[in-house]
Amino acid sequence: MKKNRMNWFLHGFLLIFFFTATSWAQVPASGPGYHLVVKGDTYYQLAKRYQIPLDSLFAWNGKALQIGSVIRVVTNTSPSAATDPEPATTEEAFLADQVPTSVPEPQPATPVTTQTTAKYAKANKQAQRILIIPFDPHLYFSDADNDIALQSKIPRQHIRYIFRSQLNAYLKPEGYENINLIGGAFHDSTAEAAKIYKSLSYNYQRVTKSKFYTDPLPQKTATNNWLQKQKEKLKAASGTPKSPAVSQDDSKYYGVQVKDSSLYTYFNTQYAVDYYLFINQFEIHTDYTSCLDRVTKNFVRDFVVHYTILTNEGEIIAGNKLRIPYVSNINDINRIVWDNLTKMAQRIMQDLPRPQSVSTTALSN
Repeated sequence: MKKNRMNWFLHGFLLIFFFTATSWAQVPASGPGYHLVVKGDTYYQLAKRYQIPLDSLFAWNGKALQIGSVIRVVTNTSPSAATDPEPATTEEAFLADQVPTSVPEPQPATPVTTQTTAKYAKANKQAQRILIIPFDPHLYFSDADNDIALQSKIPRQHIRYIFRSQLNAYLKPEGYENINLIGGAFHDSTAEAAKIYKSLSYNYQRVTKSKFYTDPLPQKTATNNWLQKQKEKLKAASGTPKSPAVSQDDSKYYGVQVKDSSLYTYFNTQYAVDYYLFINQFEIHTDYTSCLDRVTKNFVRDFVVHYTILTNEGEIIAGNKLRIPYVSNINDINRIVWDNLTKMAQRIMQDLPRPQSVSTTALSN
């Protein structure tokens, strides 16, 4: 009898110890990667502040926010995960950040604040302005997201928002004042992006090359030579050439049309915009049939972006698609962004007119 009581007592003590230890383990310490909930905090605000999708916050912390509680707000608790979402200026600094910047899926729009509007008032204009419109998340197509998500250890649905935000972050043409709908003054609002998307339609259009860009002489590399040989083999094997599908036609790109002209009236008046840069569509295509190195599985992966540049009166400056071949077996999101999106942004910006000075007389008109 005494032995049974002793066993029950021992079992009870162990259960109490187990649940107490588990509770302690589940209470995170305050610091990088965590947030102390204060009065007025909402999950929507925190998702925007820390650039984390709402569903991730719910999964980590539950749907109830309690003042004084400490919640998890980043995918990694290292200090680098809580840094500013601006792109790093060096490859080493960028790759040192183990958690890529991501943008939460668009939520119900909130109004643009008076402070935001005042910042971009015509009286504060110091240079020509360009409004950068990110691609609609629905216009993202990729066959590589499963591989990227697996190696990068991130949810698959986050990948399109990482590419979307990072491409926009690298689009900073020198000499312009940039109005970026992701980050900056618009960090807490998707209202303006939603307003723009409703005013647009998309279709395949003939490429319009910018008169401000000069094609450099093609550089001969081992990769380019291999790609050319593969094209020649395919052409010889196929016999009579067929008309390419419109999506594969290099003379066509997926362009944008402004179907509601009030878009220009609104943004030209509200923010004194000079040019509009639309990122229309983003694609990732992997050629699994051709492999440079079958041991390391170096496949050819194309990163494709379609974009349009318009004046503030709707005249087209450039409408094009940019294809960047990436021969690599790398699926790490940080490396992919650095290797491809920086080149993509630099090439797009070369299509812009050279920035002109803004005179006091022009501002007063």
